[in-house]
Amino acid sequence: MKLISYRRTAVYWYNFDTEAGATYNIEPEIFREITGVSKEAVLGCTEVTEEELWELTENARLIKLPEGFEWVV
Repeated sequence: MKLISYRRTAVYWYNFDTEAGATYNIEPEIFREITGVSKEAVLGCTEVTEEELWELTENARLIKLPEGFEWVV
């Protein structure tokens, strides 16, 4: 199991952080479907399986790399 933390944005999408430190932005319906969090959830932590984490990252947009990583042009 992997632990992710999440928070709802001002436009009701979700940002979530992986244990590695990467931050992603994802549509609320997809996030709730995969994680099972409540529609009223604003922020928190939840455990996901490797498969669920892969599905989350495949459906999300990476918005921040983990500390120590950089974009290669």
